[in-house]
Amino acid sequence: MSPSALNDFLGPLKAKYVIQLRERRTEITDFIAVCELGVPGEEVNQEMRKKTHRLAGSAATYGFPWISNAARTLETAIDAQMDAPKLLELTKALLLECDRAIGSSAG
Repeated sequence: MSPSALNDFLGPLKAKYVIQLRERRTEITDFIAVCELGVPGEEVNQEMRKKTHRLAGSAATYGFPWISNAARTLETAIDAQMDAPKLLELTKALLLECDRAIGSSAG
C-alpha cells in the first residue's frame, strides 16, 4: 500500500481517535485534580493506571507515539507508587501531549 493510500485509509480512523482523546481529557484532568489534593487512593490510582495502559497501547497505532510514551511513563510511576507531586507532573505532561495531538488534528 502506498503512503498516500495508507493515509487515505488511516485518516478517518485517526480523526475518530482524536475525538476519543477529547473525551479522555476529562479523565486526565480529574486525576490532576485528585493529585493536587494529595495522594490519590489505591482505587483511583488503579483506575488511572488502566486508562494510561490503554492509551499507551493505542496512541502509537494511530500515529501519536508521544502520547504512548507519556502514558507509559505515568503508568510506570503509578506502578512504582510515586508521590502525588510526581504523579501530578507526569499527568500534566500526558495532558499536554493529548492536547498536542488534538491541536494538530484541528482544522
